[in-house]
Amino acid sequence: MANAGHIDIVRDRLDHWNEWRRKNTTVVPDFAGADLAELNLAGANLAKADFSGASLLQACMKGANLGQASLFRAKLAGAVLSQASFFKADLSEANLEGANLQEAVLERTNLRSANAANANFCFATLLRTNLENAVLDNCAVYGTSLWDVNLSESRQRDLDIMPAQQPVLSVDSLQTAQLVGMLLHHEKARYEVFSITLNTVLVIGRFPPDRKPVLAAIKEALRRGEYSPLVLDFHLPGPGDKNEIVKTLGKMSRFVIADLTDDRRIAETLDAVIHFLPSIPIQPIGQKGREQGAADSHYHKYRWVLPFWRYMDQDDLAKKIEREVIAPAEQKAAEIRQKMSFGM
Repeated sequence: MANAGHIDIVRDRLDHWNEWRRKNTTVVPDFAGADLAELNLAGANLAKADFSGASLLQACMKGANLGQASLFRAKLAGAVLSQASFFKADLSEANLEGANLQEAVLERTNLRSANAANANFCFATLLRTNLENAVLDNCAVYGTSLWDVNLSESRQRDLDIMPAQQPVLSVDSLQTAQLVGMLLHHEKARYEVFSITLNTVLVIGRFPPDRKPVLAAIKEALRRGEYSPLVLDFHLPGPGDKNEIVKTLGKMSRFVIADLTDDRRIAETLDAVIHFLPSIPIQPIGQKGREQGAADSHYHKYRWVLPFWRYMDQDDLAKKIEREVIAPAEQKAAEIRQKMSFGM
């Protein structure tokens, strides 16, 4: 059980708490199981504190020192943890859903089996961090630094690697996020790694809520084939140059799937970059009965563009995409590689 005296002190002014910590260096603060939801703990010295099972929902712990603290099964959903230090802290099985960990230091932090879905890890430092079996779906990871991290059995789907107010670009692993981020934002590094064949597939299209099942079917089919989907969604706002993004990512992809349904900008983007991707198969697709950004014959003159394929709905897409899209694109990629090996 939590120490009621410790709770009273920490609920008081933070300068009183930090002064108390300076005078009681041997005391381990005990907040186990306590309800500290929405409490302001910004800048607090909470090293070696016990928060196991505590509720810190929506709490503000910006810049706090949580070194070696125990947050086992702590409830931290929606908490502000930006610039906080978690050196050797235990957050195993903690709920960090939607938490703000921007610029947090997670060196040797234990996040085993933690739920950090929808969390903000932008510019966070993950050094020897244990993320085994953790859930990281839909996290923002722009600028995240990743070194010697344990990601075994973790879920890392739809990680957003772009800055705020930029087009959302999602990948399925932290390692890929770090690599793609380097390629996008460091021009000199691109040419050093473009010669490496990656197992990524760039997917571009417009995917508002009613078309999310279509995107899900594409991504699941790619994942079954052990490809890693890179998704650029034209539905989401952002002032960034999508032409440059598609050109850069297209060069490092095995092939490109372009869904031209309901948005002429996608065809316009392809028109702008297609000349830069002569070694990358491009598969245009579209949903029957809905507006297409280009005619079926629009790209026939480009040898690396496959015939336009139309699907009825997401169920039809899910049934046929491996045969009608992925297999032909992979075959075209093999043909291009063979021709290039002969200098053709």
